[in-house]
Amino acid sequence: MKMFIHGLMISFGLLLSCNPEPPEPFLPVSKPCVFGCDTSKFEIMWQRPIRPDTVQSASKYPLLVENDKVLFSEFLFREGDDTLKMYNSKTGQKLWEWFDYFDKGGNGLGKTCFYKNGRIYCNSGSRVYCIDANSGKTIWRTKLDFPRITGNPRMTLIGDYLYHFENKPREVWNEYSTLRRKNINSTSEDWEVVFTQNETPDGFTPDLERPIEWIKPNGDTVLLFQCRYIQRLTTQSRVDFIAYNRSKRAIEFRLDNIEGSRGAGSVKPHAILNNKCYFFGIRTLYCIDLENQKLLWFKQFPQIENFIGDFPLVFHEGKVIVKPEDKTLYILDPNTGAELLRNSSHGFNSYSFALYNNLVHYTGFDDTGGKFMPSTLPMVKSYGRKARLINFLINLMVTVGFQVLL
Repeated sequence: MKMFIHGLMISFGLLLSCNPEPPEPFLPVSKPCVFGCDTSKFEIMWQRPIRPDTVQSASKYPLLVENDKVLFSEFLFREGDDTLKMYNSKTGQKLWEWFDYFDKGGNGLGKTCFYKNGRIYCNSGSRVYCIDANSGKTIWRTKLDFPRITGNPRMTLIGDYLYHFENKPREVWNEYSTLRRKNINSTSEDWEVVFTQNETPDGFTPDLERPIEWIKPNGDTVLLFQCRYIQRLTTQSRVDFIAYNRSKRAIEFRLDNIEGSRGAGSVKPHAILNNKCYFFGIRTLYCIDLENQKLLWFKQFPQIENFIGDFPLVFHEGKVIVKPEDKTLYILDPNTGAELLRNSSHGFNSYSFALYNNLVHYTGFDDTGGKFMPSTLPMVKSYGRKARLINFLINLMVTVGFQVLL
């Protein structure tokens, strides 16, 4: 009989090349590493079963909080509340648990928690919680007026402000969608209105997505976000890209129906490099020239290569590295979108895409992982079946995944 154990594993180590004398990254070598060779060494520091007596639990994305602490959220597939758990990252000792919700039963946390200055910020739909990272005690909690929150995590932290959404439904679809923000240093439950998108006269119902911040060359602060729409009668979809100037409290510019017939948009966050904004559609990567306020280029990927991972894009040495759902990893020119290199031996999907010590790390749905030759691309390693890889700090890596015992 098989029993599924969801385990938390901490690994530690320096990433080493497979060559006896590792070459400097990205320089030509006489005997490059071939595919399938070992490119890294990790020593397991400790491993803990999360819930060994049931198959009904799993874990969302863990979050490395500090050097000596690691936080992750356990959720149940059917009933019950998600539980935040804090462990000592060096010993595996559990420090505290948290499940202090407004009410009990069926509270599901967003997939991302945020940490700043000893405090953790998380949400369950429209309900937002601030937790002391040392004690696990609730500092404050608040909720927005309308509980209809679609997608995850929707909430995000920029500077000292949490941004979240308030959607008013009418006959299934939204009558309007409002972006609000709250100062994390204030105990007030007030959420300041930042931007509201109403239903259009022709029946397109709005659904705003989480913003990122762009500082213009003149110093103005601009929020960049998508608004996805569904037409009430036809269910036709559309996506607008909106740049909202926080300094002037006005729209800087917007690009309406940017995806056209190519898709319905994506809830993934954007990325900014050299005053260019990159964001994903369903099977398309877009690059927007923010200074000239225009779509610079877009790259469509094969139909199977849907971007379902968390945020499979990093910048390295002025290039864009991207990993869609299928096994191909791409290196693109950031100015034109042209393919510089590609390789198709890297496993399905990509979660928690991260660049560390000139290596790209990610987790996926299988155990295969391709490795690029150091003369052409960063070495690449994939970890675990349905594992979750978080960001690195002082050579510390945390994964949460399934183990199967016979």
